[in-house]
Amino acid sequence: MGFCAGVWGWRVDDGRFANVDLSGLNIAQSAKWPGAIHEGGGSLINFIDDRSTRPQREALSKIMTGQAGMGGPFAIFASTCASLHGPEFHPIRLTIDRESPSLEIGNFARTACEPIRNPVTRDKAAIRVVHPTGGFIFNEGDILNAIELRINHPPFIFTFPHRNGTLAEFEYHSS
Repeated sequence: MGFCAGVWGWRVDDGRFANVDLSGLNIAQSAKWPGAIHEGGGSLINFIDDRSTRPQREALSKIMTGQAGMGGPFAIFASTCASLHGPEFHPIRLTIDRESPSLEIGNFARTACEPIRNPVTRDKAAIRVVHPTGGFIFNEGDILNAIELRINHPPFIFTFPHRNGTLAEFEYHSS
């Protein structure tokens, strides 16, 4: 069936874990699986905003490794991986823009997206996915063309230009 790999990130607009405020921080992950995600055997690395404090780093690490319970994709991703790396602390820059969102982690990873274009007219094609009963990653999201998707951070080294990109708002609650 192929494989799955990518680089993705989140900006916490407003959030807490216990009594730790996480608002304003960015987090990111990169992962690769030899087949479909649910088949397991993946490797994943967690990146946490280098502006975070020690309590924020501890809280985000628990969330991103699935130790905080279900709530978003974190526990699912972690449970399908044979190896978890990190967390590592780097500058994480997120540009949230419907026309050209991007993510940069340090100087070694970048994802940049643009709207998908009609192959005949080259007009922008607004494509939106809605999961009426809720998706494990997002409920509604814009599907984009990831014109750049790369990471060079061993053991995560890959480049996949012109693949799937998604921009979505999230609201996660742990169980």
